[in-house]
Amino acid sequence: MNIEETNLLESQGKTGIDWKNWRAILAGCLGIVFAMTIMVVSFGAVISPTYSAEEAVKPVTATTSAVQKTEYYLPYPGILPDSPLYKIKAIRDRIKLWLTINESEKAKVELALADKRINAALALLEGNKPELAITTATKAEKYLELSTNRVLKLIKSGVDEKSQLLNLEKAIAKHYEILLTIKEGIGSMDKEAVDGVITLNRLMAERVGQLKLEVIK
Repeated sequence: MNIEETNLLESQGKTGIDWKNWRAILAGCLGIVFAMTIMVVSFGAVISPTYSAEEAVKPVTATTSAVQKTEYYLPYPGILPDSPLYKIKAIRDRIKLWLTINESEKAKVELALADKRINAALALLEGNKPELAITTATKAEKYLELSTNRVLKLIKSGVDEKSQLLNLEKAIAKHYEILLTIKEGIGSMDKEAVDGVITLNRLMAERVGQLKLEVIK
């Protein structure tokens, strides 16, 4: 190898980029952005909270007994969609989902996003914002459908996701109970939108139930 070839290789080693690790590099950069965003969001939430201090220290609970039937934990919804800071949170969630490569982990992230949104929908209903509650519940079921489809696909391809399948079964049941609570609480508003989301939820429950019979004996 002559001197010119050696210099060329050294130059490539200094300036070249390992494109195989581009997501890791991007994740590091976005991590810094996330940290700054969280600081801004947290500071903004303290200055202009969307709910009372009492509500901020405990999860939202249902006003009817329907939601108590299924033992399934719903994560605290955090900033609600009626807050001007919610768009930042939504963008953060999308980026987190995009950066999650593993299919099993992606299904878990989708489920977590679905759970937070269905709990947020319940909080909005209790806050006398039925229209926004319906919209948020619809988004929750779309995320739940993504998670369900992903888990079913993994199981059918031979991946052991039995525990996640059982978790999904409980999540779907809990979402169904909250959807019924929302339908009862929207008064004289058009209930067709909620009925459509409930139908989607029931279809997911049926698919999960059928596969459960096949893989869990």
